[in-house]
Amino acid sequence: ELIGTLDDLDRAAEHGDLTGPALALAENLRAALERLGVVSFGEVGEVFNPAEQEALTHAEDEGYEHPTVTAVYQPGYRLGDRVIRPARVGVTE
Repeated sequence: ELIGTLDDLDRAAEHGDLTGPALALAENLRAALERLGVVSFGEVGEVFNPAEQEALTHAEDEGYEHPTVTAVYQPGYRLGDRVIRPARVGVTE
């Protein structure tokens, strides 16, 4: 249930709307989830892994040897070895 809240906080931060006490609250929430073992994943430049990532867009470019994450629309989250939500990404190969 908190994953959607994390997405909202990420969007607010991207637009510069997360400051002061709201920023501290967001950081505390992330830290609490990390202490419980919930970690985010999905970075630009990673090799695409369909077991952990959902490709929302796909492009071709001769500069890529393997399918590579070139955009992250939403980070993924895992708890231990279990994927709670796959990362939603754009892929180029």
